[in-house]
Amino acid sequence: MTPHVHKDLIIAWANGAQIQCYSGIKETWLNLTNPTWHEDAVYRIKPVIKKCRVALFKSVNDSGTPKWAFAVQEAFFNVMETNPHFIKWISPVIEYTED
Repeated sequence: MTPHVHKDLIIAWANGAQIQCYSGIKETWLNLTNPTWHEDAVYRIKPVIKKCRVALFKSVNDSGTPKWAFAVQEAFFNVMETNPHFIKWISPVIEYTED
């Protein structure tokens, strides 16, 4: 017996993963609560949306130069603002997925 074409996604869904189905008509991914698992449909696990911002910091040395910047993950936004080397945010919040 051949396994169902969406076997791995069905197992992920049973384990609590959020499943999406691609709608060619709307040209977007739709969230599903009860997937029907049609063999010709395109499903995926909903990607986790992450957020970051780029922060500008002064150098650790006494001169305060050069300055440097790096991306900060959302969990550290408030912590970075209390860092004595933090100067300012140089980007808006950037949303991204790792898929």
